Formats: sequence, structure tokens, C-alpha cells
Amino acid sequence: MDYQTVYDTIFSLPVFDTHTHLETCVRQCTQGLYARNFFDICRYFWFRRELEAAGYPFNKDEFPEDQFPEEAKILHEALQACRNTYWTRIVMEAMEHLYGIRPDSVDRILELSAVMKKNQGNPQWGSQVCEKMGIKKTVCGPGSEQGRASLEPIRDRVVIVPAFSLDHLLNEIQPEESRIWDQVDSLKALIADKVEAFLADGIRSVRVSWPFKPDIDEAVKKEFSGSELTDISNLKQYLGHYLFELFEKNRFTVQIFFGMQSPQTKGLSDLPLVRTYALNEPANVARMHNIFEMYLGVRFNLFCASELNSLDMVQAARIYPNVYPGGLWWFNFRRSIYERNMQYRVEALPGCRSSIVASDARCIEWSYIKILLIKKVMAHFFYRQIEDGWLDMDAAVYAARCWLHDTAANLYCDV
Repeated sequence: MDYQTVYDTIFSLPVFDTHTHLETCVRQCTQGLYARNFFDICRYFWFRRELEAAGYPFNKDEFPEDQFPEEAKILHEALQACRNTYWTRIVMEAMEHLYGIRPDSVDRILELSAVMKKNQGNPQWGSQVCEKMGIKKTVCGPGSEQGRASLEPIRDRVVIVPAFSLDHLLNEIQPEESRIWDQVDSLKALIADKVEAFLADGIRSVRVSWPFKPDIDEAVKKEFSGSELTDISNLKQYLGHYLFELFEKNRFTVQIFFGMQSPQTKGLSDLPLVRTYALNEPANVARMHNIFEMYLGVRFNLFCASELNSLDMVQAARIYPNVYPGGLWWFNFRRSIYERNMQYRVEALPGCRSSIVASDARCIEWSYIKILLIKKVMAHFFYRQIEDGWLDMDAAVYAARCWLHDTAANLYCDV
């Protein structure tokens, strides 16, 4: 089996992207579903960090079009300094795929930006990009009215997965500490109303902030006295169990994101050089085990940003039939980490129990860029598996198709 055959086969497979922010693109560097120019591509927060590491100005504001020639010189210098990184190389390749221009010089950056500007009025572009990469479905949040309107070119591909956080609920309500026990029933009613609203909209998949205590044994406690509920962590856990009981009753798929941390020190988060960082805690997944077991009717799709927990997700999925390792998020979006995760999953977990695409994209071009990287890594990975005699082509394509599309389709559409 030659490599090109494996690559072409993998590249032709359908994709279900389980996490994007395409509905928020109106406030994330672009003004619609499409990037307006190549500078928009390079403002994508995670790629921008790489360019900044090469000397590109930190948190550079947008600039008018008459400054493009000078700005293209600055950007080109940063791209040249990053020309060894896989992200830079995959961005170059993707732009060549999509627009026929490789932005590897100042003139080509400007030429590409001009072409992208003209493309803004093309209502078919979003669908064309999806077809080129095989994106059949893409998860978005509900978004604003303007954000939802921007999704119109790919409307038939969008799957809505809203976020729900007990922290946000409690911040909005701000229950009085002395009267928390009296307010518990009203808080539960608000949660029940929210779940009913999801069901009324045909939604059975939600992204949830983990509400339970970090101690694996304490997390199972469901009953608290009135005085105990004045502790916000106890209140969150009490309401968390109520929420997950509703999820179990209605067969929800729950997205759990973990493995990263944002600065919490007051005043520090406004400083320009403070960055979100990976949180490599060994117990990230283990502390969830009792909850997995308590709510076997809930399907947990795990998204990890910390390299250390990659194998833990697979181990949990082997123990609990309702746990599904998912996409690699933030700091885990690396070829080396993808390959390690693919090895963990292919050798120990049925293909139907894992999904792997979570692009976190803010525009349709970044959906393409990230999935291109995943498919390239996957093609190399499965080619080696076949060459080494561990898999045949049939088993490789089965696993790849499950990871790219079928498992997610089962989790988010087959309800």
C-alpha cells in the first residue's frame, strides 16, 4: 500500500467538527464567516501567539487597508522566522489549496488579501470550503442574531451545542448567603427550565463547566444541609447533581473541556503578556470517574488541552461505556500530541468510541486549516500502522472514519 493511496483515502473521508466558534466570528477578527484578508488568518489567537514568539508585535490592533503594504513586510518577517513550525507550514499549504496563492512573500500576502477581499461577496464560499475538506457537520454555539446570520452559507451543516455553566447562573442570581437554602428550589427550577428549553429546541448536547469537587470521593455527595449550602462549592455540587440527573433522564451528550487555566490573579489578566496556560494535572480525568459511573445515561465527550491526560481519557473510555475521548484542544493541537493520542486510541479503543476533530475555528478558513493538519497527521500515522503490519487498510479506514466523523455523528445527531 503506497502512501499516496492512504493519503487520498483519508483526505476523502467526511468530517464532523465537534467544536467551533464560527457563530462568534463577527467579534473575532473577522466580520462574517469568511476571513477578510490574510491578516485575519494571522490574527487567529493561537497562531498569533506563534507569530508573536517570532517578534510580531503583541496584541497588534487592526489597521486600515492603506497600511497593508507596510504591515505585510512586518508579517512576512514573522512568518519567515516561523517557517519551520508546522502551523505556519499548514497555513501556507491551506491558502494555496483554497486561493491558489502561497503567502510566502510580501507581494503574495498582498495579492492573497486582495483575492480574499473580493471573495467576501461569494455566498457559496463557506459551502465550497466545507465540500473541499469534507466537512459535513460543524458544531457552533447559539450565538447572537448577527452571528447566526453569518452562518447562513453553511446553515445545513450547523449543529447547535450551547454552553451551560452553573457559575454563570449563580453570578447572575447572586443568591444571598443567609437565604441560600430558601433559594435552592428556585435555582433548581431555573435549571429545569433551561433543560426544558434545550429539549424544546431539539437540543440534547451541551457544553458544561465541571461543577463537582476535585476530590474523587467528595464529588459523589448529593445531599447537603442548609448551612453546608452556604459554601459555594457545596451549592454548585448540589445543583450539579440535579443538572446531571436531568441530563441522564433525557439522554444528553455532555462536552467537558479541561486541561487549561487562565490567569486568576486580580488585575493580572489585563496585562498584555499574561497567557492562558496548559494545566497538566495527573488527576484531571481520574477525578471524574465516580461521576461517569453515577450517570451512565449521560454520554461524556472529553476535550483535553493538557498532554499529560491523553492516555487517561482512553483508560476511562475502556472502563466506562459512556465516555468518549474527543478532540485535542488548545495546547494539544500539535502533530506530536495527535500522533501519541492516535496511538493510544487505535491500540486500545474501538474506533466507534472516539472522535478527534475540534477545530475551535473562528472563520471557515481556519476550519479548513486545522482539519488539513489533522488529516495529514492521520494519513502519516495510518500509513505507518499498515507498513508495520499492525493494521490493514480496512481497519485503518474504519478507525479514521470513526474518529473524523461517525462517532461524533452518533453522539450529536443520533439522539
